[in-house]
Amino acid sequence: MDAEIVPSVSPKDPLPSGVDVINTLPDEVLLKIFGYLDSEDILWKISKVSLRFERLSKDPTLLQEIVFNAGDEDLVDFESKVDALKRSKNLTQIYFNF
Repeated sequence: MDAEIVPSVSPKDPLPSGVDVINTLPDEVLLKIFGYLDSEDILWKISKVSLRFERLSKDPTLLQEIVFNAGDEDLVDFESKVDALKRSKNLTQIYFNF
């Protein structure tokens, strides 16, 4: 299988028309970038961008911490966090703010 060739672009040059730079990045690079975001951004923002981002937001190695707040009365929010707990392999911290 041949690798897709993406034209190189210098920071001073405008992007070629029709090139979606984000979607040319491999999943591993996007996961590294997502790793700098907090769990709320990953669960509630990144996952809503596209089907690919939704799939990546569920990667078991991505989340390292999850925060449960006393104000999390929304059952969907709570269930999403519990689902994230179940699949997260690199989870090192769970916070409960009550």
